[in-house]
Amino acid sequence: MNPIYVPKYLDEPPRILMWTHAEAAILLGPFMLGIVFSFIMLGIIGSVAMGLSLKKLQKSFEGSCILSAAYWYFPQNKLKTLPPTYIREYLG
Repeated sequence: MNPIYVPKYLDEPPRILMWTHAEAAILLGPFMLGIVFSFIMLGIIGSVAMGLSLKKLQKSFEGSCILSAAYWYFPQNKLKTLPPTYIREYLG
């Protein structure tokens, strides 16, 4: 029988190792660019700096504001499964 992961909180975001998807992208992005351009130490320093600034930003705005802003301000033509942002309530 396979164990089932039960999140501690109902709205806990999915994680890659110990980071959320947004944190992992911000940490791995500069590191990968550093590897591609042969500036590994600069990539590590950039990853740490961006990770710390993201944590500070998330503490000041309660964490999910970045995803909310992306939902509201980025074009939705590529996100076909999401409802339009102007609809506040659906009547069933």
